[in-house]
Amino acid sequence: MCIALDYLDFTCEWESGIKSQIIAGILKYLDSGAYLLEDGWVGMQGIPGNNDYPHMSWFHYKPEKAKKADIGVTRRLSDFILRYGDRDSPLFRRAKDFREQYRQSGKFLLHGYPDYDPEALNIKAYDPAAYPAWLPLPVLL
Repeated sequence: MCIALDYLDFTCEWESGIKSQIIAGILKYLDSGAYLLEDGWVGMQGIPGNNDYPHMSWFHYKPEKAKKADIGVTRRLSDFILRYGDRDSPLFRRAKDFREQYRQSGKFLLHGYPDYDPEALNIKAYDPAAYPAWLPLPVLL
């Protein structure tokens, strides 16, 4: 989802208004509280439905991951909400709190996994030995 949000951020608004509709749908979904824990959203491994569809091995559901927030996903979703969300909404305030809570995370690891931060994740310096759960990365295939 984080990568899809990155692409969405860089697309232009078309005459059809489809980008606005997509953003509204994503915000509505995030506001539903799906996969939201007290300290943030779970990552891909915390979503049971992943196993019902073709997926990369590192997205395979693990029950323990459904109990832990993923700092990178939480930061990215919070950024999206802060960019497109209603400033007066509880979702916006929650995203702002998460962003402040994880503001210093830079290259911080949460539960052993790298934070999703395009600036902190230097793919050219990627060391497979440091993050065996990431093998293989799609960019390395």
